[in-house]
Amino acid sequence: GMLAGDRILAVDGVSVENLPLDLLLHRLRGPVGTKVVLAIGRRDRDPPWTFTLVRSWIRLAPIAAREVGPVQVVQIKSFARRVATDLEAQLHRRAPKKGLVLDLRGNPGGLFDEAVAVCDLFLEDGLIVTAIGKGGRVLDRQEARRRGTEPNYKIAILVDPHTASAAEIVAGALRDRGRARLFGARTYGKGSVQSMLDLSDGSGLKLTIARYLTPSGAVIDGQGVAPDETVPPGDGESDTVLAAALAWVGK
Repeated sequence: GMLAGDRILAVDGVSVENLPLDLLLHRLRGPVGTKVVLAIGRRDRDPPWTFTLVRSWIRLAPIAAREVGPVQVVQIKSFARRVATDLEAQLHRRAPKKGLVLDLRGNPGGLFDEAVAVCDLFLEDGLIVTAIGKGGRVLDRQEARRRGTEPNYKIAILVDPHTASAAEIVAGALRDRGRARLFGARTYGKGSVQSMLDLSDGSGLKLTIARYLTPSGAVIDGQGVAPDETVPPGDGESDTVLAAALAWVGK
């Protein structure tokens, strides 16, 4: 099986080295039951080896929650369908006593509507995200409008270079609106609205039709979202980013 540090070198015989994450995922995904051939590289193994996988549904719990003292820590693994509903239910089952840590590290994004709905849990009103098209034309503008907003407790959000897309929208919106503080490292920087065209030779053409802006007007795409507190990752035995966030929430 694959180990930490292994690299996907090719998908179905086509090199994916240096390919952006979203294009790599596009090549890996496909109809359930179809096959995909991966070429895998490992540091101590030469040459790479290949194996064939059969695509199937991946069923993962989108959130994982635990309590660290009086602080609720919730990891959102991706913005899959019903994430906002599941998060709201979790916060109602165990209301944060002191504050909340949202762990978005490694979150590759997901559904735009779910990201907006998560923001709406914590904002009473006002801007969440804007989509700007060619010439600066506003194509979409999402605002908070739901009733029953969560209480105004402290929120820390953990981010890293693998926090992308919908996760960046959440981090940028809640920080810009003064609702959260970000800890960790600058995010990936994928904040565009794109259309993918499949070509006859198996390749794809990605067209960018709009870019997302945070409430402050900052561009996400190619820039990422910078943390309020830059915290180096731990050594694998200690989570320095979480520790910094817990210390701030606990003040």
